[in-house]
Amino acid sequence: MVDIPQTIGVYALLLTLSQRVHVITGRLGRATFAAGKYIYVGSAFGSGGLRSRLERHLRGDGRPHWHVDALRSKADIVGFYFLATNDRVVGDVPWECLWSQALMALPEVSVPLSGFGSSDCRSGCSAHLVCIPARYRWAVIYEVLSYVVDWGTMKN
Repeated sequence: MVDIPQTIGVYALLLTLSQRVHVITGRLGRATFAAGKYIYVGSAFGSGGLRSRLERHLRGDGRPHWHVDALRSKADIVGFYFLATNDRVVGDVPWECLWSQALMALPEVSVPLSGFGSSDCRSGCSAHLVCIPARYRWAVIYEVLSYVVDWGTMKN
């Protein structure tokens, strides 16, 4: 098991759906998600930091609070990536937006539901959840997120 730090930061949940599901996502209403691979990008800047947030997602319990909780109840988490950082932003763009935008720039990546996970986003993200082609290996996603981290670190 990975030792998840209690510090604050940003994370990406790697999710799979084995079949099409219908989910009620709060104000976004009822949505249908196709079988496939999804990545949700979130931040953990509250008490307990990354450890608390990721362990909650991994357990899949608790009263639904975020959009991803509704999807998480139907999906399998196959992994996650995180960046422990005290810097919430790079320049004026939050880390979670940088990661989401980098993922959306990949060929054939789609946004399954506009506004999902990004209701408080002020950086122009259409969502913080993307659907990736089945042919993409998770290692490619790690490389993309790592590049954004390296780029962001160089900008500070």
